[in-house]
Amino acid sequence: MGYFQRFNTTTAENTFRPLLDLINFANLDLLSVPLKSYDKLEQYFPPLKGIKCRLVLIAKENLKNDLGYTLFRFSGNVYSVVICMSKELFKGGSHDDPMIRNIVGIHEFLHCISAFFVIPELSNKEKFNNFIREYQTKMMIDILSIDTIKSHNPAIMGNLDDLFFRGDKCFYPNSIFFNDDHFRLSLDRTPLKYHNLNERFLLPRDKFEAHFKNKSELHKLKSLISKGKLREAFNTIQDKVIEIADDMHLEYDFVIRRIAEILLSYAL
Repeated sequence: MGYFQRFNTTTAENTFRPLLDLINFANLDLLSVPLKSYDKLEQYFPPLKGIKCRLVLIAKENLKNDLGYTLFRFSGNVYSVVICMSKELFKGGSHDDPMIRNIVGIHEFLHCISAFFVIPELSNKEKFNNFIREYQTKMMIDILSIDTIKSHNPAIMGNLDDLFFRGDKCFYPNSIFFNDDHFRLSLDRTPLKYHNLNERFLLPRDKFEAHFKNKSELHKLKSLISKGKLREAFNTIQDKVIEIADDMHLEYDFVIRRIAEILLSYAL
């Protein structure tokens, strides 16, 4: 089995979560620091050892209604993967909201992960040239914009004039679904599922469990799961849904669905 074939969804989550937690998109303030750079990425992803590679975050004025996109740069033997986020996502902007910032930031971070898997292959000139062509087409076409979100979610969006609408228990778009091909570059042959990784990044199992201050409460929950009492288990943690949604800047409906997935994982 090749090294990269070992990167299933769980392995990828464990590998890149420390870097994602360091960035902390929900609480990121790029207006005061327009550019952030993360170097020495091999500490998170060992195959980059010996390769000069950095992740750069930029807040900029974007054309029309673009919220975020990812660029690739190669200069001075340094690979730069650049996440560009609209200034409208930050303080003073029309979409200044930690929930929206988190959704957009993690979406673009997934694009970066696919690039990280590809970069160790780029010492081959033909692969490098093909990669550059793909990045200049695929990545620039797949810009995360308001129009893109609407086109992916016509049933959810309907004719809403205000894309980012927040109520007490809802958020539009409710679930932005992009299939695996949206994120995966052609040289990325890992078996991980990017859509699933996106949901794990938004609400990791360990952060769900951290909301149980009383460990016996978590033990009781797992005991119910082991006995096949899924409905009873879910009913016992209804108060956690709102708490997690508020603390982690997540959609209420998403938290319900993600918690159900976590509970099912206990039964496996």
